[in-house]
Amino acid sequence: MPVEEDLPAPTEPATEPPQEPSEKMYLAIDQQWDSGMTETTNEGYTDQRGYLNLDNTIGSSVTFSVDAPTEGNYMTHIRFANGSANDRSMKVIVNGDTNAYWMQPFPSTSAWTQWNEFGIVLPLKAGNNSIKFEVAQDGRHLIATNINSKELWSVDVIKAI
Repeated sequence: MPVEEDLPAPTEPATEPPQEPSEKMYLAIDQQWDSGMTETTNEGYTDQRGYLNLDNTIGSSVTFSVDAPTEGNYMTHIRFANGSANDRSMKVIVNGDTNAYWMQPFPSTSAWTQWNEFGIVLPLKAGNNSIKFEVAQDGRHLIATNINSKELWSVDVIKAI
């Protein structure tokens, strides 16, 4: 019976560690949007140029162009203000697939100067992706530093401990 010293060392294929996300911020005011305007009226936004206020009409939208290192599901973070008393729902459409959109509620933050952030997992392909947020009900939608690639983390990657 061989002793442990005589056994060959196990070999494992070399693997690249998961890519760390970049420090780039994707700002709503730098993306493609329609039926809205940039403003600096309500304090609490994170970019000195202000935030995006989408019009109070169904269909107004902002489309982000983001890069993912590999195909997979990614946790993204969205920052917003909703000073109304009601949730405001928006359609989230990834890569133009309007057959597979889902409704995302944006809950009340109690004031237009009170900003909140939540995470949402999105299926992205390797390379460039479009993420569209489209107003699904009438009402004001303030969107600031919405998708922060610093927090665009693949949830498909399992890290070895």
